[in-house]
Amino acid sequence: MPWWAKEAFSFRKLPSEELPEDIYAGCMYDAFTIDVPRYLHNLGKEVKDFGGKLLQAQLPINQGLSAFLDAAGDLVKEKTGKSVNAYVMRQV
Repeated sequence: MPWWAKEAFSFRKLPSEELPEDIYAGCMYDAFTIDVPRYLHNLGKEVKDFGGKLLQAQLPINQGLSAFLDAAGDLVKEKTGKSVNAYVMRQV
C-alpha cells in the first residue's frame, strides 16, 4: 500500500481480476476536486468587492520560492506602495 493510503477516503487495493489486461497493480479511493479557475474567479471578485487590487505579472519560477515571493512583494510595493500580507498564486 502507498504511504498516503491511510489518508485517502475508502482506499482499497484492486484485486487482479478488476484490473485491465497488462496492468499489474491498481487502487481505488474517493476524492474531491476543486474547480480552480472558478475558485480563483470568485476569489478575485471577493478581493475586488472588499477594495483589493489584482496584479498580473510574470515572476521568476526557477529560482526557488523565496525569490518568487520576494519578486511578488517588490512588484506589489512598486505598484501600490503597500507591503504584501497574502499571496494567491496560479501557474499559467
